[in-house]
Parts: sequence; C-alpha cells; structure tokens
Amino acid sequence: TQSTWGIGMGTQNANKPARLAPVTSLKWLVVLNLLGNLFFSGMIFGWGSLMLIFEQDHVFERGCHKTESDDKCRKQENLLTAMYTAASTAQPLVSFGCGYLVDNMGPRISNIACFCILTTGYLILALAGPENRILFFGFCLVGIGGNLHFVNTYPVSFIIEKRRMPIFLSSANCLFDASAVMGLLLYLIYKHLNVSRAGVFIGYAFLSLFTHIPSYFLWVPHEHSLNQQERAAAKHSAATNSDNPDTNNNEDSNDDEVLQEVRHPIQSKSFVQQLKTREFRFVLFVLCFYSFKSSVYLGTNGLLLRSLGDKKKDYIFTQIFQGVLPCSVLFVPYIEKMMRVHGFIYSFRVVNILGIIYSIITLIPNLEVQVPNTSIPTRTHIDHSVCCCANLYKLSC
Repeated sequence: TQSTWGIGMGTQNANKPARLAPVTSLKWLVVLNLLGNLFFSGMIFGWGSLMLIFEQDHVFERGCHKTESDDKCRKQENLLTAMYTAASTAQPLVSFGCGYLVDNMGPRISNIACFCILTTGYLILALAGPENRILFFGFCLVGIGGNLHFVNTYPVSFIIEKRRMPIFLSSANCLFDASAVMGLLLYLIYKHLNVSRAGVFIGYAFLSLFTHIPSYFLWVPHEHSLNQQERAAAKHSAATNSDNPDTNNNEDSNDDEVLQEVRHPIQSKSFVQQLKTREFRFVLFVLCFYSFKSSVYLGTNGLLLRSLGDKKKDYIFTQIFQGVLPCSVLFVPYIEKMMRVHGFIYSFRVVNILGIIYSIITLIPNLEVQVPNTSIPTRTHIDHSVCCCANLYKLSC
C-alpha cells in the first residue's frame, strides 16, 4: 500500500513500483521543508522582537541623546525601521527570480543557494559592527533566503499524493506566518540566557546548515520524478498548441502516462496561458494583495504596540503578539472543513469580514484591546492562503 505521502499525487497502482519514490526519504523531505518554512521563510516578520535585540545591543545608537523623560532614540528607530523596510521590500521583489531558479535549476541546487544566502545573511548580522550599514544587506539576505526556501517548498507538493496537496500547501503558508515567532524565540534567548547577538545569529546559521544540507541529499531519489513530470507537461503543452495533434501519437507513452497520472490541466499550461484564465488572475491578485497586507501588519504592529505604551510594560504585549502567530496552524482543520462544507465563496467572505473587523479595532487607541486583535490578521492571512490554494487545486482538477 502506498504511503500517505507517497509519490504520484494519488497514484495507487501497485503494479508500477518504479514510479514510487522511497517513502521514508519523502517523509523526511516533507518534514524538513515544512520545518524550514517555520525557521526561515518569514523570520524577518518577527521584527518586533528582532528590533529589541538590535536596540539593546546598541546598534545604530551612536549620536543618540536620550533623556530621562524620553529615552527613545529617533535616529536609531528610523534606521532600524529602514532596515526592516529594505528587507521586507527585497523579499517579494525577488519572488520571480526565486521561481525562475527553482524551475530551471531544480530544488536541489536551489536548496544549496538558499543555504548560502541565509548563512551569509546570519553571519553578517552576527559579526558586523553596531554602526556598520552592511547590516542592511545582511537582513535583506535573510529575507531573500527565506523567500527562496518558501518557493522551493512548492516542488514537494508535486511528488506527494494528489489529495494531500492542498493541506501541504496550506501548512506551508501557515508556517510562513508562524515563522515570525522565531524572532521572539531569539529575543528570549538573547535576554534570558545572556547570549550575545553574535551567538544568537551564528547559532541560527548552524540551524540553516542542519536543515538545508540534509534536504539536498533527500531530494536525490525524487528529483528525477519531478523532471519526468516537467518533460511530460512540456510535450503535452506542445501537443495542445500544434495544428495537428495526431502527429504526437507516437511520443513516449511513458511520459504521457505520467502526465495523465500526476499532472493537472492548469499545471501543464505555460505561465502566459495561465494568466489568460480569469480564475488564475483573480487568485494571483488576491494572493499579492493579502501578502502585502500581511507584510505591513507584521512589520508595523510592533510599532503600534510601542506607541500605545508597551515599552513601559517591558514589551510584554509585543511578546504576546509574536507568541500567538504560530497559532495559525490550529485553524487549518477548521478552514479545510469550512471549505469542504460551505465552499470557496463563503470562505472568501469570511476572510474579508475578518479584515474589516481588524482594521476597525486597530483604530482604538488602547493597548489591551490590541492583544486579542492580533489573532485576527493571523487568521485572515491563513484563511486567504487556504482559500487560494483550494481554488487553484479545483482549477487543476
């Protein structure tokens, strides 16, 4: 019997053992990619806690003149905010390049590239001097590497069972949000265990090593099946666009059979062809819009809490905000059931209603009121991610 995460995306034919990828390595590949999403993909969005590390390590503090009545350093705050802005801007801007790298170089090479980018970024954050502007570059590398890891997770969805594809993609999006909690974890290590900034980020560079290098070797037995699907998809697309499809009847039947088993119609189209469909354009727009909203929220909510007096409470509300982000994973079963019972349109309405509620509560200048409000955007982002993944899945069938 084929494993739950067996290759073939629903292929259950026991007479074709050559098509089945090694089950154990595939399970570990799934686990490591999802864990990598938790560790790296959206780590920069834990900025509320990471900013505290840099502030308390006196980064960009030269020239500040603090007083007893106002211990804020506007210069430091502006530079640190600019550092986050640069990284959060660079991350989505390189998405197309990350996708191109994964498509053309494959997940193994992309995995090594991700490791090199992340490790370089963490080492810069660890070893650069407190006034060195190369910290901007290092933090941008952390954002770019996280995006590359997130994009490199998607090929895994093509070598698991078809019925597991939506839940895998939804979990990957959940863990992207949950990744922001790693900033809080690093801050707690820095504060309570008295680990230096260098120690914190060098340790995280080693975590990248232990995550990406094993993934490189785990991809070895599976990349061939992924390439086989791509070849089959290319032949199918060429046959679809040709004037005389009958001339393709003598093509490699093995590739055609693989295509029939593991490829969906929308996946066999080129990107330009996909953009011509109204449904795909809608999903693409919604993903871009909500991803932008999520990035803005994760980057500015810490400043909102601080402006409401969180610093006088030793940043406890910022830590609560970062701590609830992984709770998005708890919503996955409920959202999957909502999609199954009520459908996409109902679920999408829920997303929009939650977004409106959050925006209204944000206008209330009360620190305590903002705490329960932090769970709403988390829920909204995971809702929209699951809805979009489920809608794409339906388009693929």
